[in-house]
Amino acid sequence: MTWGAVPSANIPPPLPNEYGATFVSDHQGNTIWVLTVVYDNTFTPFMSRLLQSDDKGKHWYIRNPNLPFSGNDAIIRFRNHSVGLYKNNGALYRTTDGGTNWNAVAWTGNYFSFCFDNVPGVAGSWVSTGGDDEFPGNAMYGYGSSITFDDGDS
Repeated sequence: MTWGAVPSANIPPPLPNEYGATFVSDHQGNTIWVLTVVYDNTFTPFMSRLLQSDDKGKHWYIRNPNLPFSGNDAIIRFRNHSVGLYKNNGALYRTTDGGTNWNAVAWTGNYFSFCFDNVPGVAGSWVSTGGDDEFPGNAMYGYGSSITFDDGDS
């Protein structure tokens, strides 16, 4: 495998103080989603953009121009090309249109906010885990693991 630079013309121009969010990405087939973070002049994050490529990274476009973002605790995962979950500082959001629109999930029960991912082949199923590292929000909802069968509602 060889790597090559993507031409600048194939990537949306960056905003001032915008950077790629390390490890905040996902893929389904040829589609890739990547989160960027925009910082103010004091280097405090205040928003993010969701970029998408449908051809393995050769061409990119802005899927969502303004996702909420605070702190450094974020994860984005998709279970197919339409349904995805996004966590930021313990808050959970869901999309059903591939990432254009996101709504807060008013979940009930146990949601461990360190990490989550979908269960392949089982529609609506996700596993979440609790844990801790250098970011305080990661263990916001405790330690353990849980499963949802309704895309994060319970």
